[in-house]
Amino acid sequence: MACSFSAERLGKRVCPVLSKVARLTFGVYLIHIFIMRYVLWHCDYILGIQSYILQTIVIIILTLAGSFILSWLISLLPFSNYIIGYQKKRNGFDHKQNII
Repeated sequence: MACSFSAERLGKRVCPVLSKVARLTFGVYLIHIFIMRYVLWHCDYILGIQSYILQTIVIIILTLAGSFILSWLISLLPFSNYIIGYQKKRNGFDHKQNII
């Protein structure tokens, strides 16, 4: 995967986490605009922040967190590979393998 060439540098614990995050990034890309619009249109307390820099940081954090969570939840659904391009393995079974 993404960490195969740098496993020695990053360590054995970081590579699995990066691989799981990397699988969800296309879904995050697809979902982030909907999350950001929701945050901007329905969370009035964010627009009440006086500092635009702090306001931007809060919006970025909420958008990324919401996008990753929603993308992960969608990955648990059947046929999620057609929605976000990834489907989480269940019980060690890879859904892309053919059974002989």
